[in-house]
Amino acid sequence: MRALAAALRLAGIALLGLAALVGVLLSAVTLFATSSFGRPIVARLVIGLVDDALAGKFELAALVVRADGAVEIRGLRVVDPDGHLVLAVDRARVAIDVTQLRRGSVGLAVALEGPTVLLEEEEGGGLSLARAFASAHPSPPRPAQPPQEPAPGGGGLTVRVTSLAIRGGDVWWVDADGATRLEGRDLDLDARGTWGPTDADLELRLRGVQDLPIAAPISLDVVAEKRGNRVRTRLLQANLGGTAVSLVGDVDVATLAGRVAITRLDVARDQARALLPQVGGGADLAATVYAESDGARLTAAAHVEPGADAGGPAAPPGPG
Repeated sequence: MRALAAALRLAGIALLGLAALVGVLLSAVTLFATSSFGRPIVARLVIGLVDDALAGKFELAALVVRADGAVEIRGLRVVDPDGHLVLAVDRARVAIDVTQLRRGSVGLAVALEGPTVLLEEEEGGGLSLARAFASAHPSPPRPAQPPQEPAPGGGGLTVRVTSLAIRGGDVWWVDADGATRLEGRDLDLDARGTWGPTDADLELRLRGVQDLPIAAPISLDVVAEKRGNRVRTRLLQANLGGTAVSLVGDVDVATLAGRVAITRLDVARDQARALLPQVGGGADLAATVYAESDGARLTAAAHVEPGADAGGPAAPPGPG
């Protein structure tokens, strides 16, 4: 028994020593990564691992581990396998909270400064951005598996995005013929939310300027939640210059039963004509729409009238 007790004591001392050694090594790695000498070395190691794993080419000016544990990336550039730039970020900061990992929850806080995204369509219908982030060593396709019922109790990981902040973003969408279909700049976004196996929540605010296909300021506000198959939109407001829409709704996405109300729909005719040349002249339009479905039958009502700046008598209500 004395020998067993002595062995247990030695094992405990060894485990404590190992834990202390791991702590020292982690501290040393963190100190090295935060030093001016270690930053470029760590950045090269990280980029080398990413380059080997993904199909695109990745360049990184610096990677910094901050004192609060967040990771800061500077000067990130991503090109697709053909050498076309698809993503550039001046500065990115990511903080991960794993204090509730045992409960199946991970927290994220992400901040991006000066991101530029190019969405380039390819002849096959895909996007060059997706191809850049595809695996460089794809696994052989697996045989089809029958669908499985989710485990009772809703197991799985829940991701909590406590903060997503984007400042000064730019985006371009180029079709397969090389024509620019969408161009946006000065995009600022603030969002937060959660995504779990069955439930989700989202709050989002976007502001910016669109240059193509219509030059106008843009804004988007969303407050929505998902509970099982039911999606409830408490607020959706989108504005593009003189065109705007406000919407609330509650829909079961499995059965399509639910209700949707467009409480405001303003259509600027000059903007509509810029997208659809066949649209004729006339006043701007304002409308409200209500639709309801039990999953098998849809009913709807609409009220349409000239826009607020059009003047003249209002058009009669649509069919109820």
